[in-house]
Amino acid sequence: MELHRISDVVEAIDTIVQTCEQTQNRAGYFATLYKHMTMAVAEGIAAGAFEDGTRMEKLDIVFA
Repeated sequence: MELHRISDVVEAIDTIVQTCEQTQNRAGYFATLYKHMTMAVAEGIAAGAFEDGTRMEKLDIVFA
């Protein structure tokens, strides 16, 4: 899956969390935490909390 937007990252994380739930893999806890942080970054971008929202989005996507 190619990640081009933060919404793509959230979708990918949701898939990971679902798989972890099905397999009872504890990695799902980290994925859930990471999803919350990613969503907080998206909210910050929307609210203008960052000097360069486009750069923050790219950083979030690349880090994911």
